Formats: sequence, C-alpha cells, structure tokens
Amino acid sequence: MLRRRTTARVMSAVCAFGAALAFWWAGAAACLAAAPEYAEVRVGSAPAIVVAGMSSISADERAEIVNRRIDRILASPELNPADIRVAVLRDGTPAVVLGELVIVGAVREDAMAYRTDQAMLAHQWSETLRTKIGQLKPLYARAQKVDIKTLSEQHVLLLLLQVGILLTTAFFLGEVMVRIGQPPVVGQLLAGVLLGQSVLGALFPDVSGLVFPTEKTQSYLLEVVSWVGLLFLLMLTGTETNVALIRQQGKAAVWPAILGSVIPFCIGVGVGYLLPGNLLLNAQDRAVTAFFLGTLFAVSSVPVIAKILMDVKAIRRRIGQIVLTAALVQDTIGCVLLALVAAVASGDAGHSTSLWKAPLGTIAFFAVMFGARRLLFNLVRWAHDRLMTQGALLTLAVALLLFSAATTQFLGVHAVLGAFAIGVLLGQTPLIGERVMNPLHVVTMSIFAPVFFAAAGLHVNLTVLANGRLLMISAAFTGAVCLSKILSGYIGGRIGGLNTWESLSVGIGTNTYGAMGLIFAILGFSLGILSVDMYSMIIVMAMLTTCMAPPLLSWSLSHVPLSAEERLQLEREDQHGPTFVGRLNRILVVTRKDVDRRLAMDFLSSIGHHHSIEATILELAHQEQTADADMPGRGAGEGNVTMVRRTAECAELAPAVLKELARPYDLAIIGGSRNDGPAGFDPAVEGIIRNSPCPLLLLREGRQPELGAAGRILVPTTHGVHDVQATELAILLAQASNSQLVVVYVAEEHVNDLTWLQTSQQERMELAQDIVESIMALAEKSRVPIETVVRRGVHAGREIVKVAQEKECTLIILRGYLRPTRSLFFGHTISEVLSNAPSAVAVLAV
Repeated sequence: MLRRRTTARVMSAVCAFGAALAFWWAGAAACLAAAPEYAEVRVGSAPAIVVAGMSSISADERAEIVNRRIDRILASPELNPADIRVAVLRDGTPAVVLGELVIVGAVREDAMAYRTDQAMLAHQWSETLRTKIGQLKPLYARAQKVDIKTLSEQHVLLLLLQVGILLTTAFFLGEVMVRIGQPPVVGQLLAGVLLGQSVLGALFPDVSGLVFPTEKTQSYLLEVVSWVGLLFLLMLTGTETNVALIRQQGKAAVWPAILGSVIPFCIGVGVGYLLPGNLLLNAQDRAVTAFFLGTLFAVSSVPVIAKILMDVKAIRRRIGQIVLTAALVQDTIGCVLLALVAAVASGDAGHSTSLWKAPLGTIAFFAVMFGARRLLFNLVRWAHDRLMTQGALLTLAVALLLFSAATTQFLGVHAVLGAFAIGVLLGQTPLIGERVMNPLHVVTMSIFAPVFFAAAGLHVNLTVLANGRLLMISAAFTGAVCLSKILSGYIGGRIGGLNTWESLSVGIGTNTYGAMGLIFAILGFSLGILSVDMYSMIIVMAMLTTCMAPPLLSWSLSHVPLSAEERLQLEREDQHGPTFVGRLNRILVVTRKDVDRRLAMDFLSSIGHHHSIEATILELAHQEQTADADMPGRGAGEGNVTMVRRTAECAELAPAVLKELARPYDLAIIGGSRNDGPAGFDPAVEGIIRNSPCPLLLLREGRQPELGAAGRILVPTTHGVHDVQATELAILLAQASNSQLVVVYVAEEHVNDLTWLQTSQQERMELAQDIVESIMALAEKSRVPIETVVRRGVHAGREIVKVAQEKECTLIILRGYLRPTRSLFFGHTISEVLSNAPSAVAVLAV
C-alpha cells in the first residue's frame, strides 16, 4: 500500500511538473509576436538579441552593424562592458550605449515584435549585452598584446599546433590517470586546464597568447574541431544504448531511471533560482539557466560509468546492468532536454516561432526517424552488400551522423540530439558490428575525445576556488548534485525492489557526470547560458564526481554478494568469449521446398540466444513462398534475430546461392534431403560447397522427429572429425533446446596391427581423453548435461551410427574437411554417417 501511494505521488508530481512546463512554454510564446522580418545579433558565437527590419534598412543590415559594434567593444581595451547603459537619443529613441558609442536602438518595430514598450525593451537589451559581452571580454583581453597575422596560413599553422599540443598533453595526462586508477577523461580535461588561463596563462601569458590567441577566427577553428569530437562522442554514446537491455531490466531499473531524472531535475531548477545573481550572465534569463541546471542534474554519463563498472568488475553483474540501464535512460532524457534548452537559448530573441520550433521539431524528428528506421537499415544493408570500397560502412555511418545532426539543427533542436539518435539506431543493426565500431571507437577515443576535453579545459578558471565565497558555493553546488543523484537512485531502487546496498550502488553509480557533464558545460557556455564562474564550477563538479565514483562504488558493491544465478550466468558468458559463434553476425539460410527447414531455424534461434544477428532467407523464384510459421520473427531467441527475405532471380540453386554469397556473409546454412544421394547432397549443393567464400553448415534431414526439448545431440571426437567450432555450435544448440550432449570417441582398430603401432594407439587414446575433458568443461560451464561414450571398432563411422541409434540421438554435428576429389567427399567417416545415420546430420565446412 505504501509503495502504491509513493508511486501515485511520484506520478502526480511528474504530471504536475509537465503541465507547469507546458503552461510556462505556452505563456512565454503567447507573450511574444512574430515579426515579419528579423535577424539575430550574436556575441561571439552565442546568440544575444534579435532586431527587426525597418522601412529604411533591413533586419540583416541592422544586425551586421550591431555585430561590428560588439566586436569593437570586445577588441578595445578602453571599452568596459560594465558601463553599458540605456540612453535616449535626440529623436527620442531609447538605445543601448557605451560611452559615446551607440550599440543598438530599440525602435518601434522592435517593440511591436516583443509586444512591449521601447524603453522596457532597451533595458532588457542592455542587461543581455552587458552580461554576454562581459563574459567574452576577458578572452579577448590579450588579443591586442600579440601580433597575430590574419592570413589563412597563420590560422592553419596555429590550429595544427593547438591540436597537436592538446592531443599530446591530453594523452600523457590521460595515461597518468589510468595508472592511478582514474578514468582518462580526468587527465584529458586537466591538460586543458594546465594549458589554459588557469596555469599557463597565469605563469607565461605571452606564450599562452601566442599559442592560444583569443582572436575570434582562430577560436572558431578550434571550436569546429571540438564540435566534431562532440558529435562523435554522442553517437558512440547512442550506439551503447541497448534498447533490449532497458526492456529486460523491468522496474528494477525503470524506477531509478525515472526518479534519477525527475528528482535531480527539480533540485537543479531550485538551485538555479537560489544562485546569487552575480553568477548569472543575465538575471532576466534565470529561468533558462535554472532549466539548464535541472537538465544537467538529471543527466548521467554512460561512457564513463561503463568504464568504471568494467574496472570494478561489475559490468556483467545484474546490479551493474541496472546501473547502466538507469544511466542510459537518464542520458537519453538529458539529451532531449538539452536540445530543447539549446533551442530556447538560441531563440532568445523571443520570437514565438522560435519557442515552438524546439518541441515541434523534436516531435517531427523522432517521428521521421521512427518511420525511416527500416529504410535506414535497408540503406546499411545495401552499402554492406554492394559497395566494394574498403571502409564503406564506416563512411556511411559518419555521413549519417553529420546529416542527422544537421537535420536536428535545422529543425530548431540541437545537433546533439541528431548525433545521439542516429547512434541509437545504428547500434540496433547487426551489420554495424566490430568492423565499423572498432575503428570509429578508436579514432574517437584516441583523437577527437582528448582534443575535445582538453579544449574544454582551456576555458576553466580555477581562480574560482581561490575565492572563499565562490569555493563554498562550488562545494554546495557539488553537494546538491551528489545528494540529488544518490538519493533519487536509492529511492528508485527501493521502489523497484532492490535491497539497501543495491539501491545505494545504483545511486552512487549514476552519480558520475564525467563526459556528459563536460559536454553540457561546454554547450551551456557556448550558448551564452553560463558565466565563466558557473562554467568552471560545473567542470570541477564533473571531475569530482568522476573521481569519487570508483572507490565509493567498490565499497558499496562489496556488500552485494554474488547470487548462484549470477555466478552461473557469468560462467556462461565467459565461455562465449571471442568464439566462432560470437563472430556470426550475418547468416544466409537457403530454403528448398522439398527439404525440412525446421532444423535450420533451430540453429538460427540458438545463435540468437547468444547475440543479435541478421538472417537472410533466400528462396528460389520458382518455389512457393515460405510459410511464416516456419520462420522465426524478429526477436526470436533471447537475442534479436532480424529476418530478411530475398527471392533469387535465377531458378537454379547453385548460381543463385553463389551470387548471393558474393555479398559478405559469416555463415551459410544449406539443407539436403535423403533423396539427394548417398552423401546426402545433390550436385548443385556440391558446386556451392566447392566455391563458397564463407563457412557452410550443411544440414541433412533425418528419419526421426526434429530436434526438440529433452533431445540428444551427438558430437563425435574421433580423430579427423572433431573440431572446436562444431563443438561450440553443438553446445549452443543443446543449451537453447534443453538437450543432452553425447560425446563419443571411437578408437579405430586395424586387423593387422603391428606391435610398434600400439604406442601410437595409446597416444591417440590420451589425446582423445584430453578432447573429451575439454568438451565436458565447456558443457559444464553452460550447464548442459553431458554423457561420454568410448567405443572400439574397425570403422569409426559405423560405431558413431550405432551410438546414435542406441542413444536415440536427434542430431549429429561433425566438422567436414573437403577432400581433393572429383566428387564431393568429406572422408569415409562422414560419408558413413550421412548415408546410414537415422538422425539429422549437420556438417560444418569452414
């Protein structure tokens, strides 16, 4: 009853907050009117105000004039932004001025656009320009002291030096942090702090001004490089968002995820309204700042959390998966909210369409992405199959990233949402596997990310910590962040059914702001939401929470013992490391009308228990369409089996299959009938086997019923037919179908054995014993029941058939080695099994 009441109260609070946010947005939009023509005035790269067009001058021309006057204030040491005020011109127009310089006048057309009077508008503009110009003024203070050439060659030279110095320093300090047990992102950020105004700028200002000048064009070049790194980071975060994992965890992760976003968001908004006015860029923008801080409090940092969970050996535990799931949901919510905040901040001019553009653009973007999901997967599949250029899929992934980010930027949301969303979608297709993600991850984490974080550290002002009052505010700010995150995670965990230490671990784990906190800080600063002091406080908070997470999480997890079920699951996962089965991402299934397809589907479903795969069902043009009942749908198995159907243009089997195999596949499954001949395969299949560019799994139907629950799978270990890859498939299929594994070894005896051959026979027996023991160890890890049988006989194939009959096995799995003969021949043992075994037979030809 108490839990129901708590749930009801939480949901009521969420609904009330959503309604209040909607009313606030609607009220803000209702207070503003659309101007027929307007243009944006910017301070640096951040938007400031919007001016309307007049009968004598266009809006763009007015904005250009005002932008030139702002640049003059930033570049002139004698002009102090603190002296910006409102004055009345000779014609009675209220204007924003600095001494004798008139920055902008609030004319009647501007007042009509804002639906306010001219004097009030002039005061609003003066506050905005005073704070935003004052924010950037220190960065331009040293520009006049250094002789910077404006030639493009000079810009390129400085950019190369900046990136090289930032990358080298970030790599070195990141390595130091790793060696002392901290995430490398901490060292990468410290590299920027050391090279910025806090250390290098204070000790050697001339060197700092020479290498990192505050000249606007040069700053923009480095900012562009940083933005590329930001987009790549967010796309990688999206690819790590496991939607299936979020669904699997249930309320144990849902409640910490929801409350871990809602409660910190509300506390962050409250902190935004309690901050001293001197920490804000503009007191009139306190609502935007509060909303931004609420979004910052609500977010987590999946990349850093995943690394910490790996370091403390908890990434594969249930509690580790719950922490990761909660962080994934919080990051997703945070990215959407960040995009809305960025859109509102960018539309600070107050035009009504600017406010509505953000939510409507978000809805439109998600609708288009959801609707085009299948189209996107088809595009990836087409590129995977048709493009022959090396790295084509990698190029496509990067192009999709850029186009998606550009789309959200155009829709009035922020580019971060597009980068994150395309990462989530690309992470759901098995074709974007290790061959694409590994180089992308290496390039991003080794080049773009270090430069991005180091560049972020350049703007950190550590003198904030030297001021006693600001130091106390920074400590209180960090304490509020930690309290909101840990408390909300704990409450959510308890409501979700976790015990005390598990709930505390969830709160501590999600209280890691790392990369996402830094991204939020940089975006807030570039959008003109944060002052330099607030920006530095958030950077310090992100570093502190990242550094304190590993020891605190290790302490809390030490009180969460491993359950028997968890131990079993970990042992199973250890078995499925970098194996043959683990490398199967795309499988071709060749269906034939006269051949039983159910065994092929059993193999597909079993591999789907292990990981996500894409299976292409190839049907010949002349045969009837395969019934849906014979094919598993999307989501078959514990993993995700994505089914794709193709109809071969050629009616003949071998040319059609070989043409399809020209596309990259990891495995092809082909069935055969007992009527195809003594070897179980017709001449068409023989042609496929000889010319296939990928491994083949050849299935021959049996006289007995298909594989089902409580069946038996026979794995021969006779010299010449045993293989680890075939054993992996057998164990995986037995585990998925709850079958028993029967391992048989046949010691072949020769009629005229000589005495000197007895030593060789003994060695073969010892080798066979080792093989049987290794298979038993693998089967025991997967909790697959196993039975071993040892036989002696003149012909190994006949003994294998006898054991299959005695044990009533439903399937025999062997490894086939094609002999260099005219007709298809895998050896006498496999030929005997294919011809006489009553059960189904699978031959893996690699």
